[in-house]
Amino acid sequence: MAGLLSSCYIDWDLEETATPVETAESHIICDTSLLHECDFERVVDGDTIIVHDEDGNRLRVRLTGINAPESVHPDEEMNTEEGREASSYLKDLLKDTNTVYLEYDVEQFDQYERTLAYVWIDTDPDSDSDEDYVMLNELMLQEDLAEPVYIKPNLKYADIFRQYEG
Repeated sequence: MAGLLSSCYIDWDLEETATPVETAESHIICDTSLLHECDFERVVDGDTIIVHDEDGNRLRVRLTGINAPESVHPDEEMNTEEGREASSYLKDLLKDTNTVYLEYDVEQFDQYERTLAYVWIDTDPDSDSDEDYVMLNELMLQEDLAEPVYIKPNLKYADIFRQYEG
């Protein structure tokens, strides 16, 4: 069963396999022409990564629409075991990844000058299918390692992310 959402849809009939990326209950599939290829550098925490764009600029990317618990806050009392778990999960997902893809919403930067993006990885680079791309923002919500947040005007996937509230 698929529901339409602009140029994207949700595929509810994914096969379950052994890897966390491929066991997603729902999988947002997007037009790859909206994606910007970047070289992946590292995970900062459960909702922030470092990448290099096509021009070689180093970007601190905040995953749009989610908030993970703290794990690298300067005030150590703010850091939590849940935050360390979220960060560890994201590191595991990206450990063999060299390339990620950014999809921007209405606003591309936050008040801290971080790049705001939906971050995608290609689970089968040998295939040309858009269905092989998985959104990390959604995976973090599915695994209950982050909560959805709704900050206008970046609400492209808000209706989908609402299913993970609670």
